[in-house]
Amino acid sequence: MPDENDEQNNSWSKLREDDTPLIYMCATMWHESEVEMVQILKSIFRQDCDQCARKNLQLGLGIEDPDYYEFEAHIFFDDAFESKKDINGTHKVNSYVKQLISSVETAARSVTGISKAIDPPVRKNTPYGGNLEWRLPGENKLIAHLKDKTKIRHRKRWSQVMYMYYFLAHKLAKKRKVAENTFLLALDGDVDFQPKAVQLLVDRMRKNPSVGAACGRIHPIGTGPMVWYQQFEYAVSHWLQKAAENIMGCVLCSPGCFSLFRGSALMDDNVMAKYTTLPTEPRHYVQYDQGEDRWLCTLLLQQGYKVEYVAASDALTYAPEGFYEFYNQRRRWSPSTMANIIDLLMDWKNVTRKNEDISKLYILYQMFLMICSLLTPGTIFLMILGAISMAFPTIPPFAGMLVNLIPVSGMIILCFVAKPNIQLAYAAVVSIFYSLLMMVVLVGILLEAVTAGLCSVTTLFLLFVVGVFFISALLHPQEFYCVLHGFLYLLSIPSMSMLLMIYSLGNLHVISWGTRDTKETAPQLETNDRMPSRSPSFLKSFGFNGDEESEYLFTCGKFIRCCPIRPIRMILERLDNLEAQRIKTTVESEPREIKLDENAYISTLNVQIDDTAEKSNPLFKEDNEFEHEQMSSQSWMDDSDLKQGSVAVLDNDETLFWEEFISKYLKPLYTDKEHEEQVLGLLTILLAHLKKYL
Repeated sequence: MPDENDEQNNSWSKLREDDTPLIYMCATMWHESEVEMVQILKSIFRQDCDQCARKNLQLGLGIEDPDYYEFEAHIFFDDAFESKKDINGTHKVNSYVKQLISSVETAARSVTGISKAIDPPVRKNTPYGGNLEWRLPGENKLIAHLKDKTKIRHRKRWSQVMYMYYFLAHKLAKKRKVAENTFLLALDGDVDFQPKAVQLLVDRMRKNPSVGAACGRIHPIGTGPMVWYQQFEYAVSHWLQKAAENIMGCVLCSPGCFSLFRGSALMDDNVMAKYTTLPTEPRHYVQYDQGEDRWLCTLLLQQGYKVEYVAASDALTYAPEGFYEFYNQRRRWSPSTMANIIDLLMDWKNVTRKNEDISKLYILYQMFLMICSLLTPGTIFLMILGAISMAFPTIPPFAGMLVNLIPVSGMIILCFVAKPNIQLAYAAVVSIFYSLLMMVVLVGILLEAVTAGLCSVTTLFLLFVVGVFFISALLHPQEFYCVLHGFLYLLSIPSMSMLLMIYSLGNLHVISWGTRDTKETAPQLETNDRMPSRSPSFLKSFGFNGDEESEYLFTCGKFIRCCPIRPIRMILERLDNLEAQRIKTTVESEPREIKLDENAYISTLNVQIDDTAEKSNPLFKEDNEFEHEQMSSQSWMDDSDLKQGSVAVLDNDETLFWEEFISKYLKPLYTDKEHEEQVLGLLTILLAHLKKYL
């Protein structure tokens, strides 16, 4: 980070007061495409231009801007380094980080219109991996935090924990007023927004100090029928459900792709600290990691904060374009939504007591919606049965039930015996069958409406449903085109309301995200001829790996494997004990500057003694490799693809913060076979209970 004195001399810092909004834009990235990266970076550059214009207006013309704010943009990049070193043994960033660097230049040229609008980034080595810092044209900062999963815990929730503590516990001054005007803008790596959208969220937060989070209108973009379906789905959910929740009580979920959080609310009791909790029960794996944005909002609501919806604040995000990717996304969302709502309903006494915006009537409303969602698959099954009878009067009801029961039963059986890809392929085929059936049903309903006129109950119901959607679209003229996709939505009802629910609950034990997955690059130094790991795939997503060469075991696993013969190991252990006793006797008379506890630094004297002891034993061959491992951890900064920007050193205070914080909260999850089996057993029991429901 730049020196504090240098930062205080910057002109923009003169405008900073305790009540000046400070926005930390925090985007999480992993395997985004170049188009997605450029999209969010262009939004950041537009924000930089807007902030710079407001700054110059006050400094140059002396005109006070009531909406003035300051901001920093941060990107937290998961798995930013290659899992295997190259032939020279150097540690290198992966192709996605290199893609980010080129995308920054592309976005800068697109927004500013200048061929060389930004200098190469400053490179720094950090306890969690490294970071790249750009100075934007408006003198604001863009910092990419490159996470090495061998040093710090990966996945989106832990990235959020990382930036919450970094900005709110380390960088934020201990002033209540400053905390109330410090905001974290949570972003996905593919979101696109305008500065006006951010300003609307900030205005809503400043009007009401009890608002802990605010979200805007999310518009899915992309191409293909799945995106068209989601455009109508998102529109209806925002027009009707979110608006209703905002009026009756408050929104239950502020989506993590574009949401503004108040710093003081996140720092409150049982919010930020509880958000770091590791899952210990089966439902925790569903609630904590499969929908982290909803769980964070649940914690805010339980502490008495309000989550508001700002309809005028628009943001664009790429939606899944394929059937498989969409199903996998909703496989995570659906159980997580149910788990968080159930958690809120079970804690209704505390919630209604602490949160003045949530009444008992609102709790009953959410309970009614929960019951309806549980009954939806069965209701859709009966609806399809009635549709078959209507479309094909010659088929008896019993035969119609069998026709509908066969594909549904097949889906349920496959959820318990087949792999996810087979389940998805089957769901896709059955969805086509149901879509054709729904087309026949819609034609039948229209014929009945024309024949019977307004005297038919079917006609009145059809007019009511169409009327609700049409009137909602008229009230949102800029989004009226979304209602045109309603026909596709109706065709997809059996698939999305019945098959998707079965798939989500039947794969509750699968905790991998299933989106943007890419195959691991092949090792460059050697091939692995061993048998593949049999560890469950959902545990591998947490970093658990049954392979002997797991990257999470490089510090101790290789050392243990270098001494495979038990007698040699016993001899070494005895030699170590004798050496330790000798060292202890020698050093006890020396003064200790630092107390050796779990979180403290080890003195230089102890390090030298340990190194001498290890090097004196010729059998310690792997320790030389470990020393080389530590030295090569900085070799990524020498990569020619990093545009050869300058190199800086992280200041001591920040280094100390990261080392202590990672040690306490974000250590990588090491392999524990017993724990793996315990988790798998608990999730299997939970899945067995759901069989009764299905």
